[in-house]
Amino acid sequence: MRKKASVRRTFYRSFCLLIVLPLVAVAAAGSALLYRKLLADAREMVQMRQEAVSSALTQDVRQASLQLAHFLLSEDSEGLALVDELPASSSRRYETAARLESIFDYYRLTGRRLEALHLYLTDGTSYQLYTGLAVPQNRVKEAAWYRAARQRPGEVCVGVAEPGTLLSGKNRRGDLLLTAALQVEPGYGGSALEVACLYFETDAEEMLESYNSEAGAVRMALALDGAFLAGDEALAPAVERFLGPEGVPGGGMDWGIATQVRNTGLTVVSLVDNRKLMAGYERTLWLCAGAVAAMLGSYALFSVLFLRRIVLPVQHLNEGMERLQQGDFTHKLPPEGHLEMRQLLQRYNDTGDRMQALIEENRLREEQRYAEELKALQSEINPHFLLNTVNTIRFMADLARFDSIRDMAADLMEILRCMLRTPAERYTLADEAKILEAYIHIMEVRYSGSFSFRCAFSPESLACRLPKLLLQPLVENALLHGLEGCEDGEVSLSGRTEDGVLYLSVCDNGVGMGPERLAACLSGPGEGKAGSSIGLANVQRRILLQYGAPYGLWVDSAPGRGTCISITLPAGSGREGGLPCCAQ
Repeated sequence: MRKKASVRRTFYRSFCLLIVLPLVAVAAAGSALLYRKLLADAREMVQMRQEAVSSALTQDVRQASLQLAHFLLSEDSEGLALVDELPASSSRRYETAARLESIFDYYRLTGRRLEALHLYLTDGTSYQLYTGLAVPQNRVKEAAWYRAARQRPGEVCVGVAEPGTLLSGKNRRGDLLLTAALQVEPGYGGSALEVACLYFETDAEEMLESYNSEAGAVRMALALDGAFLAGDEALAPAVERFLGPEGVPGGGMDWGIATQVRNTGLTVVSLVDNRKLMAGYERTLWLCAGAVAAMLGSYALFSVLFLRRIVLPVQHLNEGMERLQQGDFTHKLPPEGHLEMRQLLQRYNDTGDRMQALIEENRLREEQRYAEELKALQSEINPHFLLNTVNTIRFMADLARFDSIRDMAADLMEILRCMLRTPAERYTLADEAKILEAYIHIMEVRYSGSFSFRCAFSPESLACRLPKLLLQPLVENALLHGLEGCEDGEVSLSGRTEDGVLYLSVCDNGVGMGPERLAACLSGPGEGKAGSSIGLANVQRRILLQYGAPYGLWVDSAPGRGTCISITLPAGSGREGGLPCCAQ
């Protein structure tokens, strides 16, 4: 559990360091860059609008100033000369006024939105072309732009007419109206003219209305000498605070830009509400945050699935391998995770089961081998007694000169000596052949030579070791059961080595046996009744206990055609009592 928690912490720490933090950092950096870009674009847009309005004002002022100067001072214009004929005492006043109106109409047709031309004379009278004044004349003369024109002869001074100054036109309704005032310098004539005032409109006000009609974060206004003049009237306090000593707009506006129009006292002001300005940015930011959250969620889901389906099963498998190294083959891992991981964990469980089964099988084999050895030790008493008894019989037969009895006793003694050999003694196929020769001699006496025996062992095979009395039970089965009832029975033995394997065979031409009887012999308990064979099952079990698979015993038999038993043993490896199987 502790390792599992450690793996989880390591995995999630790596996930945060390698995915979450970089993604959040990139998102934060991108948001900051986007904010700066939007702010820079907003400033650029405000500056462009400022320049557009300021340029429109400057152009309108310049053109109106040029038209006024051209009307009075150009060589091809008779305006100034006609003005000198306007005094009340002049007899040509009517004709002069008609001529001035005709010239001004021409300028109105070719000029930019000229509203009126007022000529203030030195005698205190005035002449008003196109439309007259709606306010007293002395009120106009008190205006700052009028006084500036009187103070700077020869220079056009621009100002703003008060709303309602003219009797007709937009100014009557309170719209913005500019004025250009000029006092002619001495030497140009026009001694009767005090100041000429040209009233004209400008596109700036319409531009302000157009910009302010947009539901945006930028609001524009026009100020005169620091006081609000035109634009969104709700901005008047903010404009005056921004242009005042405080320099901060307030009123929901965060910052602004001011551009002065030269020689007019006018200032174009743009105030910006950051909250509205960044509304689009906030939407974009929320979209980006949602995208980042979705990416993090998908990454987190993938990481959790990867952790559960790959990482944790691998960790469990590693823990299981450690348990295997410690000898715990009973530990089982739950098949979990991806398909391949489940298959791998299932193979681990199957491997543990197989190893446990092999250990149990080996334990049972060792117990069975121990029981066989114990049984062999317990049975040594009878062979010793029999050996001494047979030796006495042989001695008595030799004294009585009974040669056949003596020879049979000698053969029996040879068999008994083999039985008394310890497992540590070297026992080869040559020794087994001697035992078989003695056994066959005894059986020939018993059956009066009713069978024949052939033995063909290669020289290499005779040096190979094998368990003692391995072939004798098979020869005994062939004589007692295979040749039962046969007059010309034959038993043949052969042995050879090939590719490190010892091949042995015991064949007879007896009655043979069917599949049922053969299966019963191979799976029998191995202990027969009196007079029966030791059994094929015992020989097979001895070989498997001694050498294991793929060595063993195979039987080829059928009723009426005899039986052939084949045995394979290791010729270059294996052991009998801890010794090599083949003598060198």
